[in-house]
Amino acid sequence: MAESYLKALAEELSRVLSSESVIGEPIIQEDKVLIPVTKLGFAVGSGSGKGTGKESGGEGTGGGGGGGVEPIALIAVFKNIPGPEGVQVIPLKAPSKMPEVIEKALESFTKMQEKKNQPEQEVEEESTEQT
Repeated sequence: MAESYLKALAEELSRVLSSESVIGEPIIQEDKVLIPVTKLGFAVGSGSGKGTGKESGGEGTGGGGGGGVEPIALIAVFKNIPGPEGVQVIPLKAPSKMPEVIEKALESFTKMQEKKNQPEQEVEEESTEQT
């Protein structure tokens, strides 16, 4: 029974997850063609089991999944501009700030470590100077 559900799920996913799902239908305007680009994501899980206790009743199945589609960019192809100059990628989402946040956190951590180690070095230098 669980196999038939997983088979049906795999067939549906293969139908949905195709290049046509990521690159949308072109939108034709007077001076340009806009091509939408999306990001697809999904997750699938399943379970099974058999009980051995007297009260468990044995058997058990389960499954679930989820997914989403997110527009991320438009590709604009300008009709009157030949070559690569006539193609522009327009992001629909601001770039992630996460790399910048991680870099600043590492800089702060390094500075804290340097300050933490600094008094130990000064104490060692003073004791060697006195002897």
